Amino acid sequence: MNFYERPDFIPADVVGAPIDCEWKGAQAHIGPVETLDPQLIRLGRATASAQVAMTAGILLWLTWRLKPLTEVDHNLELAEAAFAYTIDWRYLDVDAGPKGKAPDQPPELSAAKKVNSLMRQAVDADSYWNSFFTPVDKTFHSARVTRYILPKPHKVKFGAWLNELSERTYQHFPLPDLPQRDIREFESREACYAYRAPRRGVAIPPQLLDPSFDYQPEQREDLLREFLAGLDRSRNRYLRSPEAMRELGFVGEPYTL
Repeated sequence: MNFYERPDFIPADVVGAPIDCEWKGAQAHIGPVETLDPQLIRLGRATASAQVAMTAGILLWLTWRLKPLTEVDHNLELAEAAFAYTIDWRYLDVDAGPKGKAPDQPPELSAAKKVNSLMRQAVDADSYWNSFFTPVDKTFHSARVTRYILPKPHKVKFGAWLNELSERTYQHFPLPDLPQRDIREFESREACYAYRAPRRGVAIPPQLLDPSFDYQPEQREDLLREFLAGLDRSRNRYLRSPEAMRELGFVGEPYTL
Protein backbone atom coordinates (compact mmCIF):
# COMPACT_ATOMS: atom_id res chain seq x y z
CA MET A 1 0.00 0.00 0.00
CA ASN A 2 1.35 3.40 -1.00
CA PHE A 3 0.42 5.90 1.71
CA TYR A 4 1.23 8.84 -0.56
CA GLU A 5 -1.37 8.03 -3.20
CA ARG A 6 -5.10 8.22 -2.64
CA PRO A 7 -6.38 4.67 -1.97
CA ASP A 8 -9.27 3.44 -4.09
CA PHE A 9 -11.56 3.11 -1.08
CA ILE A 10 -11.52 6.91 -0.69
CA PRO A 11 -13.57 8.53 -3.51
CA ALA A 12 -11.67 10.93 -5.77
CA ASP A 13 -14.31 13.65 -5.51
CA VAL A 14 -13.93 13.85 -1.74
CA VAL A 15 -10.58 15.63 -2.19
CA GLY A 16 -10.84 19.34 -1.53
CA ALA A 17 -14.64 19.39 -1.66
CA PRO A 18 -16.22 22.50 -0.10
CA ILE A 19 -17.10 22.19 3.58
CA ASP A 20 -20.88 21.91 3.71
CA CYS A 21 -21.46 21.62 7.47
CA GLU A 22 -21.65 24.03 10.37
CA TRP A 23 -18.41 23.66 12.33
CA LYS A 24 -18.80 24.52 16.01
CA GLY A 25 -15.27 23.81 17.25
CA ALA A 26 -12.65 21.12 17.76
CA GLN A 27 -14.45 19.42 20.65
CA ALA A 28 -17.98 19.88 19.36
CA HIS A 29 -18.08 16.94 16.95
CA ILE A 30 -16.45 14.09 18.85
CA GLY A 31 -18.65 11.26 20.11
CA PRO A 32 -20.38 11.08 23.49
CA VAL A 33 -17.99 10.52 26.39
CA GLU A 34 -20.35 9.48 29.19
CA THR A 35 -22.33 6.71 27.48
CA LEU A 36 -21.44 3.44 25.78
CA ASP A 37 -22.28 4.30 22.20
CA PRO A 38 -23.09 1.24 20.02
CA GLN A 39 -20.37 2.18 17.55
CA LEU A 40 -17.83 2.48 20.37
CA ILE A 41 -18.75 -1.03 21.48
CA ARG A 42 -18.39 -2.43 17.95
CA LEU A 43 -15.01 -0.78 17.44
CA GLY A 44 -13.81 -1.94 20.85
CA ARG A 45 -14.00 -5.64 19.98
CA ALA A 46 -10.50 -5.58 18.44
CA THR A 47 -7.02 -5.32 19.91
CA ALA A 48 -5.10 -2.14 20.71
CA SER A 49 -2.99 -2.58 17.56
CA ALA A 50 -6.19 -2.87 15.55
CA GLN A 51 -7.39 0.42 17.09
CA VAL A 52 -4.19 2.08 15.90
CA ALA A 53 -4.72 0.64 12.41
CA MET A 54 -8.35 1.80 12.25
CA THR A 55 -7.45 5.28 13.50
CA ALA A 56 -4.72 5.49 10.86
CA GLY A 57 -7.26 4.57 8.18
CA ILE A 58 -9.65 7.23 9.46
CA LEU A 59 -6.78 9.73 9.40
CA LEU A 60 -6.26 8.89 5.71
CA TRP A 61 -9.92 9.68 4.96
CA LEU A 62 -9.65 12.97 6.85
CA THR A 63 -6.38 13.90 5.16
CA TRP A 64 -7.55 13.30 1.60
CA ARG A 65 -10.85 15.05 2.33
CA LEU A 66 -9.00 18.20 3.45
CA LYS A 67 -6.35 18.31 0.69
CA PRO A 68 -5.75 21.03 -0.52
CA LEU A 69 -7.89 23.08 1.89
CA THR A 70 -5.15 23.05 4.56
CA GLU A 71 -1.70 21.57 5.13
CA VAL A 72 -2.28 17.92 5.96
CA ASP A 73 0.36 16.02 3.98
CA HIS A 74 2.32 15.14 7.12
CA ASN A 75 -0.68 13.07 8.24
CA LEU A 76 0.07 10.61 5.44
CA GLU A 77 3.46 10.08 7.06
CA LEU A 78 1.89 9.69 10.50
CA ALA A 79 -0.60 7.11 9.22
CA GLU A 80 2.20 5.10 7.63
CA ALA A 81 4.36 5.28 10.76
CA ALA A 82 1.40 4.19 12.88
CA PHE A 83 1.47 0.79 11.18
CA ALA A 84 5.19 0.52 11.94
CA TYR A 85 4.30 1.30 15.56
CA THR A 86 2.13 -1.81 15.71
CA ILE A 87 5.30 -3.83 14.98
CA ASP A 88 7.38 -2.04 17.63
CA TRP A 89 6.75 1.28 19.37
CA ARG A 90 10.32 2.41 18.77
CA TYR A 91 9.70 2.91 15.06
CA LEU A 92 7.50 5.96 15.61
CA ASP A 93 8.69 9.31 16.94
CA VAL A 94 5.35 10.83 17.88
CA ASP A 95 6.90 14.25 18.51
CA ALA A 96 8.50 14.60 15.07
CA GLY A 97 5.73 16.34 13.11
CA PRO A 98 3.60 19.49 13.49
CA LYS A 99 1.74 19.62 16.79
CA GLY A 100 -0.37 22.05 18.74
CA LYS A 101 -3.83 22.34 20.21
CA ALA A 102 -6.63 22.24 17.66
CA PRO A 103 -8.19 25.69 17.21
CA ASP A 104 -11.95 26.00 16.95
CA GLN A 105 -11.73 27.73 13.56
CA PRO A 106 -11.29 27.54 10.62
CA PRO A 107 -13.05 24.15 10.21
CA GLU A 108 -10.42 22.51 8.00
CA LEU A 109 -7.54 23.33 10.36
CA SER A 110 -9.59 22.53 13.45
CA ALA A 111 -10.60 19.08 12.18
CA ALA A 112 -7.12 18.29 10.86
CA LYS A 113 -5.42 19.09 14.14
CA LYS A 114 -8.08 17.33 16.21
CA VAL A 115 -7.79 14.01 14.37
CA ASN A 116 -4.00 14.33 14.23
CA SER A 117 -4.01 14.74 18.01
CA LEU A 118 -6.21 11.68 18.46
CA MET A 119 -3.86 9.62 16.26
CA ARG A 120 -0.88 10.79 18.31
CA GLN A 121 -2.64 9.81 21.52
CA ALA A 122 -3.42 6.35 20.13
CA VAL A 123 0.28 5.72 19.47
CA ASP A 124 1.49 7.11 22.79
CA ALA A 125 3.57 4.13 23.92
CA ASP A 126 3.74 5.36 27.51
CA SER A 127 -0.04 5.27 27.71
CA TYR A 128 -0.92 2.16 25.71
CA TRP A 129 1.94 -0.17 24.70
CA ASN A 130 1.91 -2.07 28.00
CA SER A 131 -1.60 -1.10 29.05
CA PHE A 132 -4.54 -3.40 29.72
CA PHE A 133 -6.71 -0.83 27.97
CA THR A 134 -6.95 0.01 24.27
CA PRO A 135 -7.25 3.44 22.59
CA VAL A 136 -10.72 2.66 21.24
CA ASP A 137 -11.97 6.10 22.27
CA LYS A 138 -9.40 7.65 19.91
CA THR A 139 -10.74 5.50 17.05
CA PHE A 140 -14.32 6.41 17.95
CA HIS A 141 -13.78 10.17 18.24
CA SER A 142 -11.66 10.29 15.08
CA ALA A 143 -14.44 8.59 13.18
CA ARG A 144 -17.08 11.00 14.47
CA VAL A 145 -15.05 14.10 13.56
CA THR A 146 -14.14 12.74 10.13
CA ARG A 147 -17.66 11.67 9.25
CA TYR A 148 -19.04 15.04 10.32
CA ILE A 149 -16.74 17.07 8.06
CA LEU A 150 -17.04 14.78 5.04
CA PRO A 151 -19.21 16.01 2.15
CA LYS A 152 -22.78 14.82 2.70
CA PRO A 153 -22.79 12.33 -0.24
CA HIS A 154 -19.78 10.51 1.28
CA LYS A 155 -20.86 10.09 4.88
CA VAL A 156 -22.62 6.80 4.11
CA LYS A 157 -19.63 5.50 2.13
CA PHE A 158 -17.32 6.29 5.02
CA GLY A 159 -19.66 4.60 7.50
CA ALA A 160 -19.86 1.47 5.35
CA TRP A 161 -16.06 1.36 5.04
CA LEU A 162 -15.59 1.75 8.80
CA ASN A 163 -18.18 -0.91 9.61
CA GLU A 164 -16.51 -3.37 7.26
CA LEU A 165 -13.10 -2.57 8.69
CA SER A 166 -14.44 -3.05 12.20
CA GLU A 167 -15.72 -6.49 11.25
CA ARG A 168 -12.40 -7.42 9.61
CA THR A 169 -10.37 -6.40 12.64
CA TYR A 170 -12.75 -8.26 14.94
CA GLN A 171 -12.51 -11.36 12.76
CA HIS A 172 -8.73 -11.40 12.50
CA PHE A 173 -7.58 -9.49 15.60
CA PRO A 174 -10.24 -9.93 18.32
CA LEU A 175 -9.63 -8.47 21.77
CA PRO A 176 -9.00 -11.28 24.28
CA ASP A 177 -11.40 -11.35 27.21
CA LEU A 178 -8.75 -11.34 29.94
CA PRO A 179 -9.62 -10.41 33.52
CA GLN A 180 -8.11 -7.11 34.57
CA ARG A 181 -5.46 -7.63 37.24
CA ASP A 182 -3.57 -5.15 39.37
CA ILE A 183 0.15 -4.91 38.66
CA ARG A 184 0.81 -5.73 42.32
CA GLU A 185 -0.54 -9.25 41.74
CA PHE A 186 2.44 -10.09 39.55
CA GLU A 187 5.93 -11.07 40.60
CA SER A 188 7.41 -8.40 38.33
CA ARG A 189 6.44 -5.55 36.03
CA GLU A 190 7.62 -7.65 33.09
CA ALA A 191 5.27 -10.48 34.08
CA CYS A 192 2.38 -8.03 34.21
CA TYR A 193 3.22 -6.65 30.77
CA ALA A 194 3.45 -10.16 29.35
CA TYR A 195 -0.03 -10.89 30.71
CA ARG A 196 -1.42 -7.74 29.09
CA ALA A 197 0.37 -8.20 25.74
CA PRO A 198 -2.44 -10.18 24.05
CA ARG A 199 -4.69 -7.14 24.57
CA ARG A 200 -2.24 -5.10 22.49
CA GLY A 201 -2.12 -7.92 19.95
CA VAL A 202 0.09 -8.55 16.96
CA ALA A 203 1.14 -6.10 14.25
CA ILE A 204 -1.41 -5.19 11.56
CA PRO A 205 -0.62 -5.04 7.81
CA PRO A 206 -1.92 -1.84 6.17
CA GLN A 207 -3.71 -3.86 3.47
CA LEU A 208 -6.42 -4.55 6.04
CA LEU A 209 -7.73 -1.03 5.36
CA ASP A 210 -8.65 -1.91 1.78
CA PRO A 211 -12.02 -3.71 1.52
CA SER A 212 -11.02 -5.10 -1.89
CA PHE A 213 -7.95 -6.85 -0.48
CA ASP A 214 -8.70 -10.48 0.35
CA TYR A 215 -6.66 -10.66 3.54
CA GLN A 216 -5.73 -14.09 4.83
CA PRO A 217 -4.02 -14.59 8.23
CA GLU A 218 -1.19 -16.63 6.73
CA GLN A 219 -0.19 -13.55 4.68
CA ARG A 220 0.42 -11.36 7.71
CA GLU A 221 4.18 -11.76 8.18
CA ASP A 222 4.96 -11.52 4.46
CA LEU A 223 2.86 -8.36 4.20
CA LEU A 224 4.60 -6.83 7.20
CA ARG A 225 8.00 -7.76 5.83
CA GLU A 226 7.11 -6.09 2.53
CA PHE A 227 5.79 -3.03 4.37
CA LEU A 228 8.97 -2.57 6.41
CA ALA A 229 11.19 -3.05 3.36
CA GLY A 230 9.27 -0.33 1.52
CA LEU A 231 9.53 2.35 4.22
CA ASP A 232 11.55 5.40 3.21
CA ARG A 233 12.77 7.44 6.16
CA SER A 234 13.78 10.28 3.85
CA ARG A 235 10.12 11.05 3.19
CA ASN A 236 8.68 10.23 6.61
CA ARG A 237 9.75 12.40 9.53
CA TYR A 238 7.95 10.18 12.05
CA LEU A 239 10.19 7.14 11.47
CA ARG A 240 13.17 6.81 13.78
CA SER A 241 16.65 5.92 12.59
CA PRO A 242 17.98 2.44 13.37
CA GLU A 243 20.50 4.06 15.72
CA ALA A 244 17.79 5.88 17.66
CA MET A 245 15.76 2.70 17.90
CA ARG A 246 18.71 0.75 19.31
CA GLU A 247 19.31 3.50 21.87
CA LEU A 248 15.73 2.92 23.02
CA GLY A 249 16.38 -0.79 23.47
CA PHE A 250 15.34 -2.27 20.14
CA VAL A 251 16.71 -5.79 19.76
CA GLY A 252 17.50 -7.09 16.26
CA GLU A 253 17.84 -5.35 12.91
CA PRO A 254 15.44 -2.41 12.48
CA TYR A 255 13.30 -2.30 9.34
CA THR A 256 13.46 -6.05 8.86
CA LEU A 257 11.17 -8.78 10.14
